[in-house]
Amino acid sequence: MASISHLVAVALRSASELNAGVSSEWLKASWFLGGLLPKSLLVSSVQDCGHLDMLLLCMENETASGLEKQPDQTESLHYQNLFSNLWVGSLYEVCRTVKERALLEDPAFLDLAHDLRLVRIPLEKYEIAADKHLPLVVEMQRQPQSANETDAYEYQRKDRAGKSHIMPTGLTLRGSITWQVIDTEAENSRWIERRELSERFRSILGRLSQLAPVPSSPE
Repeated sequence: MASISHLVAVALRSASELNAGVSSEWLKASWFLGGLLPKSLLVSSVQDCGHLDMLLLCMENETASGLEKQPDQTESLHYQNLFSNLWVGSLYEVCRTVKERALLEDPAFLDLAHDLRLVRIPLEKYEIAADKHLPLVVEMQRQPQSANETDAYEYQRKDRAGKSHIMPTGLTLRGSITWQVIDTEAENSRWIERRELSERFRSILGRLSQLAPVPSSPE
């Protein structure tokens, strides 16, 4: 019987081979961003996000193809959701570092960093991002609604125990996890798909790397 470590390595290697073009995009993005912060592990951090992204792309494709054939995918979707959450948190930290150090001021990149924050804060801090823009108490409704309990609750941003929020999640037709975020600055609520975040990141970094070429590998 193959070891767990071997199976994980095979899965990641297979995902990279099946997404060769995506792998190249992540590699170029890592060199570009790594060049903005020399003598750091930023290159490695971006590449790690890429490895997880390619694994998720394969899982999403499999989920999409099996949505009708296998309606009960509870176990696999649990792990897909787990990896999606980890990926968002990791990529958020990459973009946050770049943004806070003013290494990039591209509007599209800053918009992406903002959207990653809208997803990451509820996932990892259990609260609404930038809730300082909200009233002290906000009437909320649990989703999906249940007929067996009271679905209404209060979000109290000044109360440490009362400012909890469970962000609604779903699944798109592309088999990707999607989150319903609350954007307090734009004063709206919208859905953000994990796969779309990946596509935006690779598109933005691909464009920026062409405008400012970097060496084939960081020093």
